[in-house]
Amino acid sequence: MVTQEKNLWDNLDISEDLVHSFNNLNPTEYYGLVTDAVNPNNLEAISRQLELIDLPDGVLVSVAGSDGKLEQHAQSKTELIVIQEESSLNGDVILQDFFGSEHYLELFDTGPCGVIDTKSLDQNVPLSYAFGDANTAYPDRTLNMFPLHPLTESGLDLYLRTRERTLEEMSRDKSIKGKLKDQLRSYKRSMKTGEFRHIPIFDYSRHVQYYSEMWPAYSTGFKTAFLRAVQRKLDLLTINLGSTKDWNEVAREMPTTTLGRLEYLAEANVITRNSAVLTAEAYAWFLQQYHYIQEVYKINQEPTELPFDPVLFERYSQSIEHFSNF
Repeated sequence: MVTQEKNLWDNLDISEDLVHSFNNLNPTEYYGLVTDAVNPNNLEAISRQLELIDLPDGVLVSVAGSDGKLEQHAQSKTELIVIQEESSLNGDVILQDFFGSEHYLELFDTGPCGVIDTKSLDQNVPLSYAFGDANTAYPDRTLNMFPLHPLTESGLDLYLRTRERTLEEMSRDKSIKGKLKDQLRSYKRSMKTGEFRHIPIFDYSRHVQYYSEMWPAYSTGFKTAFLRAVQRKLDLLTINLGSTKDWNEVAREMPTTTLGRLEYLAEANVITRNSAVLTAEAYAWFLQQYHYIQEVYKINQEPTELPFDPVLFERYSQSIEHFSNF
């Protein structure tokens, strides 16, 4: 059971029901609720909308990021990612035309570029590059994407080939692996300093987490350090699977959820079972706390700080620091 002192919440303009809803489940139970019920229901609703679109053969619409991992909070917009056999199919244009460009921006996240991340398999641009930008190597966007439409044999084949190609890129492209290590180092620094790009994300001395979607002090709290550190280390560890498994097999078998990937790596003897269990509980706790502050921000719509239990923070941060070591 997550423990919190009542006086930690006295100065917050939130209801007792909200405090209870985020603290009456242990982290693993909370994670299960989010990934097994809440997110699948949300994605089913989006799928029903997408089914109304007449997509040409060779186009697949999936969700990326936290949606693909089935751990999104409602404060975050869903981001769609388009996979297509050929760039001439214009799957991204079809999506925007269906919803309307302005309405699409209201409904969905388009990232910093303001466009839909579209991967065309007939091009030589690595799928690991977000929006085709070589400076932003995030293979987990396609590795952990969750397919939505169409869920036909050809659509799922496109999904699996994209995952397999991403895995192959990660294993052979040293620059991608180097960028993943650089990202992990950055997140590990944030775990120590409580800052990301000089913006506070948490303060251990005050036992508070920060969240704001207002520039220039944009802050995503525990996500930027602890959650992303686990995600990036998982990407690096996944490369090790190539010594014992075929990439086609991994593309078919490996879950998209974070805790599912930890279990998969443990079963493949890439990490120990004990490491998987400890990291999973720690990740779930930080996700629970991150969702909590997102919920408060969703209600108040202003820069938010939220207290956390320092004892639990110490325990779970040590687990993630240990897991994320090179």
